[in-house]
Amino acid sequence: MPAFSRYLRSVATLSDAEPIWSGPLDSVCIHVQRQGLVYLGIVSLEVSPLEVLELLDGVDQALTEYIGQLSDVTIKENFTTVYQLLSEMVDSGSAVTTDTSVLRGLVPVPSLVNRMIENVSGIGIGTEKRPDVNTSSTPWRAQGIRHTNNEFFIDFVERIDAIIDANGSIASYDVSGDITCKSRLTGMPDLSLALNHPDAMDDVAFHPCVRLGKWENEGIIGFVPPDGQFKLASYHVSASASPRKLPLYVMATTSRQDLSHTIDIG
Repeated sequence: MPAFSRYLRSVATLSDAEPIWSGPLDSVCIHVQRQGLVYLGIVSLEVSPLEVLELLDGVDQALTEYIGQLSDVTIKENFTTVYQLLSEMVDSGSAVTTDTSVLRGLVPVPSLVNRMIENVSGIGIGTEKRPDVNTSSTPWRAQGIRHTNNEFFIDFVERIDAIIDANGSIASYDVSGDITCKSRLTGMPDLSLALNHPDAMDDVAFHPCVRLGKWENEGIIGFVPPDGQFKLASYHVSASASPRKLPLYVMATTSRQDLSHTIDIG
């Protein structure tokens, strides 16, 4: 919208722009920035901002998985695919899904030949055969998947957010993490992930493939994984289980002489 564009031009840098900005006509503009691109959601009804931010982040991940490196050029080159994805991810202003395992059954992955024809003719031809829609109990995983080498990779990525006071003591401490996976397994595998201290995880958000009953009753993450890369869960480490110790310390000393200031970080 023009008003939001003027707002972005008014700030010194894009990083200075507020993620939530009140626009005209009682509308609210919520945006995220990824790789120099701005994803904007305009909200006119009462809705949680976190839901919109999560949707915009999911749109970026889906487009990246379909197209690869995102830029204004690659989006224009794959306009037909982008349009189809957006129409499936959002329907009549309501979020439907950003799960690429589901989207692959609705929107074909663009091929080089089709992109060349669309760029020359200006007409979106799609593909000769539209993928079948997966209506099974596991819509995130298609039937008949086969891999020559069966592999499954899992990464735990944790972030520490802490505030240190002038005495070097920890004033606040928070640990959040993501469990990301990459699956290349044949058929319909049923996996279980057992953690040493499942009770240390708070505010856990799981991928739809996770069976919540197994987690709540046994503390085990049981799931039929999507094919490819996906985020299995995100979580916070509970305050009682947090070690409240930093893996490193940054010491800063300042000195002043006349009009100059010096800051040494070690």
